[in-house]
Amino acid sequence: MYGGVAIAIVYHMNYLMKQGNRFNYFYGWNCVCETLQTPGESYRMFRMESHAVLQLIETLINKGWLHPSKDMKALEAVALFLWTCAHNETNRNVQNKYEKSAETVRRKFGEVLDSLCLLANEIVKASDFQYVEVPSKIKNDRRYWPYFQGCIGAIDGSHVLAIPPVNDQIRFIGRKGYPTLNVMLVCNFDMLFTFVVVGWPGTTHDTPYLFNCA
Repeated sequence: MYGGVAIAIVYHMNYLMKQGNRFNYFYGWNCVCETLQTPGESYRMFRMESHAVLQLIETLINKGWLHPSKDMKALEAVALFLWTCAHNETNRNVQNKYEKSAETVRRKFGEVLDSLCLLANEIVKASDFQYVEVPSKIKNDRRYWPYFQGCIGAIDGSHVLAIPPVNDQIRFIGRKGYPTLNVMLVCNFDMLFTFVVVGWPGTTHDTPYLFNCA
């Protein structure tokens, strides 16, 4: 008897006592528009100026890599992605900030990430794969020419916060004292990235990077 009552209560709670949607689907859009229109606020929130965010949106849409949906406009999806990365936010905080469901946040974040990866394949590359031309910054500067005539750019590394599985955290904890990814980047003399490697654990020394990427 008690088992039947318990089943009836669970059924009633799950299927009969339904609450209305607690999310306001216009709140996130209004928040994004206000941020982009307020001087300086876009850089603080998204780490990009307003014109750069809008140009990025236009590029992704024109190339057919990002599309709006009934849940979210393309601009709001990119803003959500940028805010999450800029402030290392959790899915829960993004839900509360933009008043979207967890599934929508997860799906839209993934869509923007995929589109940016496609964009990276187009723009993170050398303009001259044969490196025949000597950069003007070297050729026209007596301090560097002819001493650096074979130089094609600058190389450096950085550590990015990572959240690896608990049983695999040790090899990601380097000199920073917390789990990171060791990132290597190459930049040319026009301040454009030409090569990026991401994914090595934080304990990795620079030497394996150079040997594996040579």
